Amino acid sequence: KIVAVGSGSTGMQSPLVGDAIIRLSNKSTPNILYIGTATYDQHDKNLAQTKPLRQAGCEIKSLDIADNYLSVEEMAPLFDWCDVIVVSGGNTLYAVDRWIQLSVDQLIRDAADRGVVLSGGSAGAICWFDGGHSDSMDTTSYKGFELSSVADAELSMWEYIRVPALGLIPGLCCPHHDSTQSNGIPRSTDFDEMLKRHANETGICIDNWAALIIDGDDYKVLSINDDSTIVKKYIGEDGEVVCEDIPAEGNIHELLQPATEIVQDPRLSTARIENPSS
Repeated sequence: KIVAVGSGSTGMQSPLVGDAIIRLSNKSTPNILYIGTATYDQHDKNLAQTKPLRQAGCEIKSLDIADNYLSVEEMAPLFDWCDVIVVSGGNTLYAVDRWIQLSVDQLIRDAADRGVVLSGGSAGAICWFDGGHSDSMDTTSYKGFELSSVADAELSMWEYIRVPALGLIPGLCCPHHDSTQSNGIPRSTDFDEMLKRHANETGICIDNWAALIIDGDDYKVLSINDDSTIVKKYIGEDGEVVCEDIPAEGNIHELLQPATEIVQDPRLSTARIENPSS
């Protein structure tokens, strides 16, 4: 059970997304575990991205591990308690690396096996897939970043990167597919070039105001506004990117095909040095 939203900071605040998460839990007021590692456990991000769930009367607890080293035994009760996991937007690479260091990834897998709903936007969407098109090399997403320490011209000098994720579902996820960020490059355009470098993967591209809802073998597309959607991209026989609109609902196994090979981005080591997770 997954709700993958195109944006964390905005899309996750939609009442339609909150309603979808609650319905998927099969409870009127599910217990929510918020994991804000990707935004370094900033409380304001928690409040924003869980807003519709709070308004629905859900109890929300957070797992704060950006600065804390907790054991599996200390964290497990939170995962046993929750009906829904909400992962924040932010720096995907930092979050996934941190989870693996602390074995949070295994706690998430165990929770998924129990039927806990996995949800989130942006980084919180990428993390469930094999990997994603990420802004994890944007210096403004680095831990401890201070705006005053960087010249304005440098703020746009970063590149998107393919980051590895948890691999709970196959595919290369591109959130914010209809957006352009501070580097001035449309994500849709850059994703096409990334897909050519990772031609054995299938792209699932989610607009800011759209969400992919997965319930077992079935999926639905949630369009939070009329213009937002999800498209599937892959490399055709001629070596060019094929972009297909996907049905509003269908079988998830027909939508998501496992990669025949996954090639890691050569810039990962640089990104990890610039924003270390330990």
